[in-house]
Amino acid sequence: MRRIFAGLAAAAFVLALGAPAFAKTETVKGQIVDQACYKMDKTNTGVDHKMPKGDTKDCAITLDQISEKVSKLCVPRGQRFFVGGEYSVRGFEFGTLGPKEKFQGLSQVAGGYKQVFFNSEYVLKVNDPLRVVFFTDGGWAYGYNDKVDPKSLRYSTGAELRIFLPVFQFPIRFIYAINPAPKKGDQFKTFNFTIGNTY
Repeated sequence: MRRIFAGLAAAAFVLALGAPAFAKTETVKGQIVDQACYKMDKTNTGVDHKMPKGDTKDCAITLDQISEKVSKLCVPRGQRFFVGGEYSVRGFEFGTLGPKEKFQGLSQVAGGYKQVFFNSEYVLKVNDPLRVVFFTDGGWAYGYNDKVDPKSLRYSTGAELRIFLPVFQFPIRFIYAINPAPKKGDQFKTFNFTIGNTY
């Protein structure tokens, strides 16, 4: 049954090439923690685009680099990219598609300094409030020292039921996702429920 459904979803992806799609590649933007952590050059000058350049002596790239001498992160976790979840790669737990950091012996989701992800959908309108959506998603978040490598992208495919109600501005979504190439350690949920648009 899973193979049949995956085949249908793959066919929907082919059809979706002419349907709404979204792809995103970004680097970290936003306020910085410590100006001394950033070396400015011609490609990194605006207040809206800050990335650590070269050695970072006064701040930590990862949590495990924090010590008594270095107590600040160069880019806070809240300003990093988290791939995985209902709004990026459906089925995978939020932020699990990307680097992890160890802090006090515990491994946790770190968030990326760069991200690449895409969403492709084929939408069937059943009636005015009801839509059936076939989707294929893919993506990954990369650490500061990681190079963007398409081979590291993870994918999901599946179907979604969307119900538009007059009282809500966004649809209610029931998601059935398939992990076509499961790996050890994946944090994946087949069924999900959420509210809001994908993109």
